[in-house]
Amino acid sequence: MPIDTPVTKRSVFNVFRRKLDCIRYGTGTHINGVWDTPDSKDFTIEASVQGVDNESIQTVPEGYRDKEVYVLYTDSKLQTVIVGIRNPDVVIIDGDKYQVVKVTERKNFPSYAIRHY
Repeated sequence: MPIDTPVTKRSVFNVFRRKLDCIRYGTGTHINGVWDTPDSKDFTIEASVQGVDNESIQTVPEGYRDKEVYVLYTDSKLQTVIVGIRNPDVVIIDGDKYQVVKVTERKNFPSYAIRHY
């Protein structure tokens, strides 16, 4: 492939990506003292799922360091929690649900061949 050819979906960089189901919950509210469960939207992303080493786990918020943690590399922008405004996205990996706790956009890192989160 020539050097100036843009990266496509069939690129070698996407070989480790797999489809993952995700859930995006709306913000729930109390109505007359009763909790109104938020609506949810299901969607699918393609991501490379990577384990986390001991050094990287230190970048995870403190309350999550004793839990199972994965790093996802994807073109899809996932959402984290903003208290009182939105809930975090939930990603289903091998049947287990995981909250998105941190998102870093990698567009400013020249060592990455493709833009991802």
